[in-house]
Amino acid sequence: MITNLLVSSARPAARPANCVPSLNPDQVAGRLMSRLAREKLLDIRPGEKAFYLVPVSPARYLVIFESLTVPDPDRLFNEDLLQRVSVDLGGVPVLGLRKNSFYYQIGTKPGKVARKDLASIKLDEAFGSQPSPLHVPLGMTSKGPAWRQIEKLDSVLIVGPRGSGKTTLMHAFIQALIRGGAALLYLWDNKAGNEFGRYSNLPNVTVAINQQLDQSDKLAETLQNIANLLNERAGIYSKYGGSPTLEAHNLKAVQDDKLKPVVLLIDEIYFMPLEIREKLTQLVTLGRAYGLYPVLGCQRADRTCINGQLDANMTSRMVFRVPDANESRLAIGRSGAESLPNTKGRYLFFDGTDLIQVQGFNVNLPAVVRTPASGRPSLCLLAPEEVAMVEAALKMHGYFKISGVSEAVRRNPKYISKFSATWAANGWLTEIQSSNETPPRRLGRRVTKTLARMAGLDGKYPDLVSELPEKAADTVSAGEENE
Repeated sequence: MITNLLVSSARPAARPANCVPSLNPDQVAGRLMSRLAREKLLDIRPGEKAFYLVPVSPARYLVIFESLTVPDPDRLFNEDLLQRVSVDLGGVPVLGLRKNSFYYQIGTKPGKVARKDLASIKLDEAFGSQPSPLHVPLGMTSKGPAWRQIEKLDSVLIVGPRGSGKTTLMHAFIQALIRGGAALLYLWDNKAGNEFGRYSNLPNVTVAINQQLDQSDKLAETLQNIANLLNERAGIYSKYGGSPTLEAHNLKAVQDDKLKPVVLLIDEIYFMPLEIREKLTQLVTLGRAYGLYPVLGCQRADRTCINGQLDANMTSRMVFRVPDANESRLAIGRSGAESLPNTKGRYLFFDGTDLIQVQGFNVNLPAVVRTPASGRPSLCLLAPEEVAMVEAALKMHGYFKISGVSEAVRRNPKYISKFSATWAANGWLTEIQSSNETPPRRLGRRVTKTLARMAGLDGKYPDLVSELPEKAADTVSAGEENE
């Protein structure tokens, strides 16, 4: 009944005609309440509110449910129910959202989906605009290169048919996070190492490789390892009185107990056996508090691929061109992805609020490492200017001397010092080295083999790189300088 809900007194302005409600708030509230009552979805005591209806823009309403009045949340977000609610409200899109509470979004922003004027650029050219080590690249938008912090994306579902650019987008995420050095990556390669196996020997990366296409034992082992890691983190959290999120924990913890985000990337989850999919669902549902951020890829977002609980926990969605409107609605709760230009790498990004069309970056893939004897991948994860800095240091016997690098790349020494401090903090430059003379002469920090590989220079300067230390013996604070 209407008396069991609160409708915001604010009234939306005149609305565009397409994809938005034509009903006033009282009508929307009444029809929604009637539907939920017929479906017996609410448990309301006298005086309780069932939900709040808020016009958030001329195009949309937000329905905020009182959690205690919803005994079975899964039924509330059932696709068939959402479709019936949409019909009750005149056919406008209705999207169910679960993020700390239960929401319906009624109506969407109007406007044409198709844009053919989005240019694609190379990812390595865009690395210079990466805002932080934990930002991943979306691609080019109408406003320029777009990045999002992995914690803000939270959990990501990437949907697209074969050849659409879905896996390439996952490669872009991987390369940006490896470059940042601030996250632990777990990757599943069910293509005998031909996809993500190329990253096996890089820092902070664990790749589970199944040699046969119909195997998934390595994935099961990896998921168990992640579960063990999260259990360890629960113990560390308890030392500080517990925390609701990784960010909150790191604010309280001493340096040795600060923890990195864990990013799990799995492509083609359709091929996961049901029992492993259940384990994944459990990790995704409970793992956010301990810093687990999943990125999952599939060709279709139907129930044969992703179960209801897993789907409900996917906060951000990236959907490439799909065959029809129904496929689009399965993936993002509305039509539109079927109208995207037939351009590889073009997709819709939706985080529950914003719907943005994006052209993914072009990604350079390194050669696949098939056996230990074949060496490590030659993979450039730095911007061209950063590669020039590392190359200049290699030509100075591997010492990253601020003055020498500054002169070589024609940049201010203070500008070079910022990179020196960041790379030292990541363990890619050693601590400050000194000569054996008396008195000793400061030589500066030394480039590690890891940094040389990140710059893709191990193949160009194999002899020089072979003489470098494998990694810094100790990481140093970002505030130290070497000259």
